[in-house]
Amino acid sequence: MVLVTADGTYPKHYLDEIHFYKGQIADIPESFVHGSIKDGLFQGRIHSKNEWYSVEPAHRYVNDTTKFHSVIYNDKDVEFPEHPSGNCGITEEIQKKMTEKLMASTDPFSDTEDNHRQKRQNQIDKQTCALHIITDHVFFARYMDSNEILRQMGEHVQAATEVFSGHDFSPYSNINFAIERITLYNNDDIGSISYPFDGDYIGAEKYLDIASSIADNQRYCLVFAFTNRDFANGVLGLAWIPNAANRAGGVCADSFNAGIVTTNNYGENVSPVVSHLTFAHELGHSFGSRHDPDGSRECTPGGEDGNYLMFAHASAGDLPNNNEFSSCSVTNITRVLNSIGTIRNNCFDGKTSYQYYSRLK
Repeated sequence: MVLVTADGTYPKHYLDEIHFYKGQIADIPESFVHGSIKDGLFQGRIHSKNEWYSVEPAHRYVNDTTKFHSVIYNDKDVEFPEHPSGNCGITEEIQKKMTEKLMASTDPFSDTEDNHRQKRQNQIDKQTCALHIITDHVFFARYMDSNEILRQMGEHVQAATEVFSGHDFSPYSNINFAIERITLYNNDDIGSISYPFDGDYIGAEKYLDIASSIADNQRYCLVFAFTNRDFANGVLGLAWIPNAANRAGGVCADSFNAGIVTTNNYGENVSPVVSHLTFAHELGHSFGSRHDPDGSRECTPGGEDGNYLMFAHASAGDLPNNNEFSSCSVTNITRVLNSIGTIRNNCFDGKTSYQYYSRLK
């Protein structure tokens, strides 16, 4: 991985200060744990028997941390503010405009069907989507620490990999993610002509357009920009949805392969679980899934198990279905992977597991 700021590329030892892990709770084979360790302290997520727990540094919640260093809590115990829930920015109107842009774009793929079939066969064992992650100065202001931002991004990627790798998008059965490049901006970049996200008032649609226009996007499977801006109407994220008709946008495209995520909702910072699910939701769009249809017993069941990941409104993440794709999403993503992702050369990487931040170029 390459880490870039306005001052250039950080040396490897800077990245080696954080170590990422994933595994299981001892003697509970169906459990899953992912997170990072820095200075001997763990932060991350624990999943066991339909229960989700978060482990965070105590200083985020209390001033006196002399008696304990970490806070662990069950997601079901989180009390959310009494305002409308956050949502994905893809409304019917915005979807129409985005589709028109994709349809008007140039189709970069011109291979014959025989070549498509050959490339599809060659790429089945390549299932890692290499990301370029960008964080702006507003995101930096929330954490004020580059190391902490690296931890946050690594944990987002771990959470997304857990969601995707748990589904069979035949013939793809182990879709996972890794950060190939991360670009961090801070207040020193404000006012620079080379800083794309300058300005305090940028709407979600414009922000996505800016992220989509960054140079060399086509080098990566997907590009995602993170911010802590309070977008209008509770928007938490936005991403291009691939259009199978012309194979433009989303995963593996030469253009419009970007998405955005904010960690702020109605003026308040969202919890890690909501942010992780937002990222996975927008990745779902990038891989071809639309929102689960209202009124579908199969794909929007609600009830005690909750709605699935691609429900239009953000969930608390404490119900079993919240972290899973519906059958509608699996069908859409499978269709896109078979018509788009396997057509493009070198879209997916052949490695199926990374120790995060160890891949330097």
